[in-house]
Amino acid sequence: MSPALFRSALPAALLALTACSQAADVPSIEQVIPHRGHRATTTQVRILGQRFAPLIKANFDDEARSAISVAFSAKLQGHALQAVTWVSATELAASVPPGLPVGTHALTVVAPGGQSVILPAAFAVYDGDGGPPDLGPGDGPRDGPALDGGADAPTSDGPALDGPKPDKPQPQPDTTPWPDTTPWPDTTPWPPDGPPVYVDETFNTGTGSVSTKTGSWTVAGGSLRQNSTSGNGYYAVAAVPVNNYIAETRVRIHSVQGLSSTIEGVALSVRVQPQTNPSFPPGQYACFLSPDANLLGIAECSGTSTYCTMQQSTAHNVQLNVDYTLRATVSGNSITCRLVGTNKVVTRNDNSFSSGDVALSTYHASARFYYLKVWHP
Repeated sequence: MSPALFRSALPAALLALTACSQAADVPSIEQVIPHRGHRATTTQVRILGQRFAPLIKANFDDEARSAISVAFSAKLQGHALQAVTWVSATELAASVPPGLPVGTHALTVVAPGGQSVILPAAFAVYDGDGGPPDLGPGDGPRDGPALDGGADAPTSDGPALDGPKPDKPQPQPDTTPWPDTTPWPDTTPWPPDGPPVYVDETFNTGTGSVSTKTGSWTVAGGSLRQNSTSGNGYYAVAAVPVNNYIAETRVRIHSVQGLSSTIEGVALSVRVQPQTNPSFPPGQYACFLSPDANLLGIAECSGTSTYCTMQQSTAHNVQLNVDYTLRATVSGNSITCRLVGTNKVVTRNDNSFSSGDVALSTYHASARFYYLKVWHP
């Protein structure tokens, strides 16, 4: 492009963005998801707000010197967050590093142009096995006996993921550019302004609309915990009145039983069918996260067999005692499972189940779930 053509074309592209950026002025922060994390672990967070505008530097004489900067920075009470990434005008992604002081901290975000904004009491850091400092004691394995037989205890030939357990893959560095260039289904602020929210449980005082079916479940410290590693396919379910929806949970896996015959972990299950046989897991699509097989995958349970089959998966280094956010989207025949805060996404087309509820499930794993949210796509 000649200098003359560049000068005439640039205002149409960059000056419009510059005008928007100038009019937007200072950004604002609405909330941080999740709003708390353990002092000993890294927590992936989403910073939601308004006017997270890039800095546009237009040079009308030298096209190569024009640039758009998305170099945002963020701090919690003076402690810098890591890997701060611009996602959209309403969202940033970042990592809260381990080692921050216990307590509730204000968040400061600095835009590329130098504008800064503060959200007081944005993120809580807690220690030990319980919740944040303002929550009472009692959370942990001692709060409920491990399921050791009884009506809900699966037999030794209970539901298992189909086929032999794969060799544990070695974690590989991600080669996909970040930020992910594919559109995310979460470009609107949370909670959505307009689309209906069908389930919104934070487990502060009980299970709410979530019904525990099988397993040893307790509510403490702002989480729903399944304490036993001896059972396969323990689940807690919430009714959803529509066929297409988005479900999300944040989960921490504490331990697995260590079997060699099956894949162990947790799942956010969608289109869950009524259980017709207590010996079989209900029909469902399971957004599965496994620390022993190091994978994120989509498993299908037919509801008429002891086995669930892993249909699609991708390798990911899943660690114990680290918080992960799982999001599952079902629309028509499409099922998508995403590990929020990373570029890990698994998608499959299947027409076995056209409707159904949402469940939190464990497979020979002890884990806690901090919330369950379901909303319209």
